[in-house]
Amino acid sequence: MKATYKLIHNRAGKLNSEGKALIQLRIIHNRKTRFFSTGIYVKPGEWSDKDGGIIVKHPNAIKYNAIIRDLRQRIEAVELEAISQGRTFDLQAVNPDGGCSVDSLIDFMYAELEQERGKLSETTYVMTKSFIESVNKSAIFTTIGSATLANVERFDSYLRRTYPSVQTINLKHSKLRKYLYVAVKRGLLAQNPYQQFKLTKPAENKRKYLSFEQLAEIRDKELIPRLSAIRDMFLLSCYTGLAYSDVSKLKKADIYQHNGTMFIVTDRTKTDEESSIPLLPQAAEIIEKYAPKKRGADERLLPIPSNQKFNAYLKEIQTICNIPINLTHHIARHTFATTITLENGVPLETVSRMLGHANIKTTQIYAKMTRKRLADDMSDLASKLVDIKKGSV
Repeated sequence: MKATYKLIHNRAGKLNSEGKALIQLRIIHNRKTRFFSTGIYVKPGEWSDKDGGIIVKHPNAIKYNAIIRDLRQRIEAVELEAISQGRTFDLQAVNPDGGCSVDSLIDFMYAELEQERGKLSETTYVMTKSFIESVNKSAIFTTIGSATLANVERFDSYLRRTYPSVQTINLKHSKLRKYLYVAVKRGLLAQNPYQQFKLTKPAENKRKYLSFEQLAEIRDKELIPRLSAIRDMFLLSCYTGLAYSDVSKLKKADIYQHNGTMFIVTDRTKTDEESSIPLLPQAAEIIEKYAPKKRGADERLLPIPSNQKFNAYLKEIQTICNIPINLTHHIARHTFATTITLENGVPLETVSRMLGHANIKTTQIYAKMTRKRLADDMSDLASKLVDIKKGSV
């Protein structure tokens, strides 16, 4: 007897925190029933029991229905192969390793990404999509069940052949580990292989930043209007520590006044931690220069181009100003953390709050002794030693 297939939405009768529930494929064969997760969660109003599929008004209806259709076709192919070879279709054997071996890992990750899209910045969404494409390109993982320790080790070898940076390799491992954690949590995978896999510890990351002299060279250089605006946006981040994703979404409503001091108070895109930054006069001047007076409180405040264009223009400024550092927007954040704040004696805890770090250990990376701070401290020590010699201490 051929198996019967039916899509079921919200079998548990309970919605998650987003008001969504899982779509599962129910298969009945020889009085045995199995449920296979599609990895797709939708709201009740986005599901049609009558049509047996996601309703058309869902923004990802075509993609999601294709994922569901592909899942059913792959399981049916296993059944038809058994029938053609005169074997009994064993529904339990479709899932021999404890994971949903018929589910595509790539499809699962794409579905998860689309579920999270509303919470992600466009940059994070594009980068995560690129990551999934790199996993697909490796041709190592097929089903969710193929996420074994042996295949993670093969993936590691593939990454080492493809990418020179240990940080990049570890970042891709971390993303895959996160998706596999979700698969385990949903009962699609028996165990996360990353419990047995250790990432390579990268060499100490020496974060580059601009000196006061280099910052002044960029600030005072005569530039054409196109580059002048980019220079000002870059300097704004040097004086505030805002990352590209945060300065690009800055709104009038993010600027507050407290006891006569202007603050930028916003939640960091990367960590969702509050960043509270008193505005230096240089930063306030740039915002005043570019922010339209009639712009609404929830509209973007500054004319920031895409990150790719921004960094391309910075390369031009780097050449014109003869800066020996590879200039990117993130150099501005490093410059704020070191040259602007820590080298001038701003306490580490204060810098951490302004940077919006979730953990002060992240801030401590910037707190490695800089040459200027070392020179200042040794100069203070030398003065004290002279005073001791004179008998004044």
